[in-house]
Amino acid sequence: MQAKPTILLVEPVRERRAAMRQILERQGYEVLAVASPNGALPAVARSRVALALLDVPDGGAMWAGLDTIRTRHPLAAVIAMQEPPRLEYAVEAMRRGATDYVATSLDPAVLLETVRSTLHIAEAARPLALAELIERSAAMQHLMQQVRRVGPSEANVVLYGESGVGKEVVARYIHGISPRATKELVPINCASLSEDILENELFGHERGAFTSADEAKAGVFELAAGGTLFLDEVGEMGLRCQAKLLRVIERKEFRRVGGTKKVKVDLRIIAATNRDLPAAVANRLFREDLYYRLSVVSLRIPPLRERREVIPEMAKSFLAEFAPRTSRRIRGMSPEVLAKLVNYDWPGNVRELRNVLESLALTALGSRIELEDLPSTIRDAEAKRDVAITVGAPMAEIERELFRAYIRVYGSKKGAAKALEIPLRTFHAKAKRCGL
Repeated sequence: MQAKPTILLVEPVRERRAAMRQILERQGYEVLAVASPNGALPAVARSRVALALLDVPDGGAMWAGLDTIRTRHPLAAVIAMQEPPRLEYAVEAMRRGATDYVATSLDPAVLLETVRSTLHIAEAARPLALAELIERSAAMQHLMQQVRRVGPSEANVVLYGESGVGKEVVARYIHGISPRATKELVPINCASLSEDILENELFGHERGAFTSADEAKAGVFELAAGGTLFLDEVGEMGLRCQAKLLRVIERKEFRRVGGTKKVKVDLRIIAATNRDLPAAVANRLFREDLYYRLSVVSLRIPPLRERREVIPEMAKSFLAEFAPRTSRRIRGMSPEVLAKLVNYDWPGNVRELRNVLESLALTALGSRIELEDLPSTIRDAEAKRDVAITVGAPMAEIERELFRAYIRVYGSKKGAAKALEIPLRTFHAKAKRCGL
């Protein structure tokens, strides 16, 4: 059984703190209960907190506590509590990053429902929340703008991108900011199943539908009812399943395999593929009518090699995730290692980067990851020193591309400034003017 998330409870009143802790622990949550925001610091440092309940009566203390928690654990959802609640504090709490603002004197049932729903939405958004913290490329900023516009709608979405680029992560974020966020996102990989098995997984079956069908089984259409169905690698789906999927989308009903009763279904579909679906349509490998039903909105997730400037922050974030699980204390990685990570093309994209950092956290020889710890494919990769500059481009654009290339090759702004032989402060000022 999977452990429930850890909750940080900041409550100055001892009796109330004990009561709230007991309520939450009875539901299986691990609770770190402290009296003040200052007491939250060591608790946050040693645990991966999913949710913070912050109750402080004074506005100044509330803001300090909220800022501290958001800084030390930016992926944690925060519910600010106050008694009596005041509108101006609610507005300021939300502005500073609180997920919700409620009265401290909550009924236990209301408290648990607030915690449950907040954790559910936060968990759906958590993977891309991490990406938002570390993505600084123009390509990802544009993608996030599109995602935030599309998310609250009911439109079906197709996500394009290479393997390992994070398509399911984006799908879960879209679901997490949609009106369907309180229901489930149910994923199914269309490439890993034969057409007969995929059909059974999609639609379910009735008892006796085939030899081994000893009991009825609901398919993912039913499991995702009211929520979102994520069809991963939809381009690999056979034409027979495509036809049946189209009928479900059009009629919002289906029959289980071997069944006669119609099952009504209300869901949103997010599909993902690394194939060129328009080309598949042209080659009659994918139904044109289904393509238009699915791709109301199409979004492309850029590969990691197109956003090298974010690799150092992503690598450090993954190392911070994996290092506490080892028996040794890993302090970080050398600038030369960061430069090599930035230089590598990452054909497996974010998934490959994550796997490499997990391996390094376990196998590094010392307390810091050095060049000799890297796999030879990364250590021996040739540096990518090309700079793409369009003839006739404005000088500001040329300068931006030059700075971006230096950051990419040397792994950091500090390394880039040293290579250009200019003061770091000057480099920061120029980079800021360039939007880097």
